[in-house]
Amino acid sequence: MTETAQFDILIFGAGIAGLSTAYAANMAGFKTAVIDQNNPGSGASGTPIALVNPATGRKAKKTWNAEVCLTYTKQLLEKIAIFSENRFFIENGVIRPALDKKLAEGMYNTFIQSTWSEGWVEWLAEEEIIARFPGLKCINGGVWVPKALTVSMNEFILALYQYLKTRGVVFFLNRRFQTDSGVPFIASCDSINIEADIVIHCIGKEMVDHPDWKLLPLHPVKGQTLKLKLSECLQFKSSVSSLGYIAQSPNNDRTIVLGSTYEHQFDHLQPDTNGEKYLMNRLHKTLPDIYDYCQERTGWAGVRVTVPDKKPVVGKHPEIDNLYTLTALGSKGLILGPFLGKLLIDFITDQGRIPDIFSIERLFG
Repeated sequence: MTETAQFDILIFGAGIAGLSTAYAANMAGFKTAVIDQNNPGSGASGTPIALVNPATGRKAKKTWNAEVCLTYTKQLLEKIAIFSENRFFIENGVIRPALDKKLAEGMYNTFIQSTWSEGWVEWLAEEEIIARFPGLKCINGGVWVPKALTVSMNEFILALYQYLKTRGVVFFLNRRFQTDSGVPFIASCDSINIEADIVIHCIGKEMVDHPDWKLLPLHPVKGQTLKLKLSECLQFKSSVSSLGYIAQSPNNDRTIVLGSTYEHQFDHLQPDTNGEKYLMNRLHKTLPDIYDYCQERTGWAGVRVTVPDKKPVVGKHPEIDNLYTLTALGSKGLILGPFLGKLLIDFITDQGRIPDIFSIERLFG
């Protein structure tokens, strides 16, 4: 006999996008279910350590609505911290040293033209960076972001998953469902049919080949990270953003993670020696003496999706009435994902709108 389970909202994908949207849907009072063919965080969201950094790109440009988004993410992290045995995030800041004069000039010009709230970002001279962050290479100064966070992603995803379960969100994991678009939408697997009036796809790289989303210009990008165990701690506590990032573990002073590669052409999904060499070369340019401390290296790889303007995609499918998406978060998943999940649910309930820079409509203009 086939069982039928009915929900208000059905979310496909249990990465940062899917779980953030499930959190927002649950907070709004919707009966919510999440489907994933694997475990939570099995895709690109499973990178070992990530940054919540409001100053991104080569010139440390201010992320959209940076103060609001970071604060929202931090409040979520604090709320679910009780569901983890370990400390999985820390407000240790991010230092962004310039490695040549041209980059320093670009970063400084971006800094003085930005409208940061007081205490969010500082410009530090070269000598101050060298004094405060021993071992770090710097030319002509850089940007200090004291409110940036470093997060152990696997522990964060697990804690959020556990929290949502206690709130009544139902998960269907490690199963493949056959789907039938319509109102209600139906997903079937084994002896259960799941019905929902609203469906949200947050399925990362699976979006690229999904028949419902062929109209989006999605492109897969492979990223590799490298976890290093050191013989002794770095001489400073912050994480670093320079030629990629150097993230210090929130609960282990001798573990750092380097990220990441951006591979637009790839023929396998595993970490490899080319990625390791690339990341270690970047590290050497930022922390020249790091080789003296390395004891163990562990690679990780994942695939995320992007669109030509490299901004997230949020909103309603232009042709299918009950279908929505939050995707293409890229490297800004932690700082933008939770707040964009809220904006999507607000949009669905006619409580708000999607900013033009993230809307699906921009891709067809």
